[in-house]
Amino acid sequence: MEIQSPLEEQFTVYAMDRRGHGESGNGDPHVGCATAPEEFLDLIIEFAQRPN
Repeated sequence: MEIQSPLEEQFTVYAMDRRGHGESGNGDPHVGCATAPEEFLDLIIEFAQRPN
């Protein structure tokens, strides 16, 4: 079930993919599942601080 398209009608939607999956590149080989939660939190904080 695709959820992104219906949400885009009323909200700003940010679609993320893990490094090495989807459209992202492999990036830093030292980054992986262990650092993903911290990176996700940093991203949320960054977007929350942007003006609407």
